[in-house]
Amino acid sequence: MQKYINQLIEDLRAAKKYAPVQKDRLLMSDTEITEELEEIDRIIDEEPDKPLHNIFGIDPIVFPPLEKLTDKQAQQLAEEILALWGAFNIEAVYPGNFPKNKLYPLLIRKFKEPFMYFPAGQTGIEFCHYVPEECPFGNEFCMCKDINL
Repeated sequence: MQKYINQLIEDLRAAKKYAPVQKDRLLMSDTEITEELEEIDRIIDEEPDKPLHNIFGIDPIVFPPLEKLTDKQAQQLAEEILALWGAFNIEAVYPGNFPKNKLYPLLIRKFKEPFMYFPAGQTGIEFCHYVPEECPFGNEFCMCKDINL
């Protein structure tokens, strides 16, 4: 299985080459900033949400189920997925102390869900809906149990 994991890691790293080049907003002209904001409006108005796997070109079917992986392999894959997302300026929102091997299935699930991607700027993906009883991180790691909504 490790040989397959290594190949999958190579594929995740190779997918980073499709990440859009980010501009330094401090160096952008007013015209460039306006054009970027207009592009964001166009995406919101015209483009349908699409699953992450369409953005990265990696089908979620290639990811082994958690039961077939060791904790170390699941952690390796989670870290590589997070690095890929980071290259596309997508940030996973999860408790910093949450074990990466347990994060792996949550990341894979997100590969399949519709997502509105903005090539410019940072986009966050949340796993929790701020209902402590439904928190995917469990009571021990829940970030929302102390938030009054």
